[in-house]
Amino acid sequence: MLLFLVRHAHAVPRGRWEGPDLDRPLDDKGRRQAAAVAAHIGERLDGDPPPLVVASPAVRCVDSVAPLAQHYGIPVGTDARLLEIAEVDADSRPDPEDAVTWLADRLCDVVDDALAAGSGKGGVVICTHGQVLPPGIARIVDGVDLDAAVEHNDKGGFWVTVIEDGRCESAEYVGAP
Repeated sequence: MLLFLVRHAHAVPRGRWEGPDLDRPLDDKGRRQAAAVAAHIGERLDGDPPPLVVASPAVRCVDSVAPLAQHYGIPVGTDARLLEIAEVDADSRPDPEDAVTWLADRLCDVVDDALAAGSGKGGVVICTHGQVLPPGIARIVDGVDLDAAVEHNDKGGFWVTVIEDGRCESAEYVGAP
């Protein structure tokens, strides 16, 4: 099964946003990126709708995959395990020395749940943050360490992986449009 791991598209900068960070939207560039990501993933799906599209509850993540979900007439689900550390309840945050493992565990748990729920054709699409994606990629994709995953982490970029029998058989990074 295909698994698409997306970093949210370009958002309004934190310094120019006055509301809660979870509500920070995409900017014009980000909306164009989201449309391009939808088109690219749609081509990869070859007409088969994704059985599941899930994102961090942050507006910028949901909106990054909304054009794809809207094209197929399916909802974007949300999962709090995809949030950045700063958005998690302080009592639930990891110690700094455990952060990378904690982030990887959470993303991998979401991937496992999504793959189990997303049987059939198409591919599962997950959208999260730049802080969350590299640790998970380093764990999921053989031969990609954390440094390489950090290098391939542009806003609006995504990983296309092929998962067979719970194992990543191949992976490709698609840079931001």
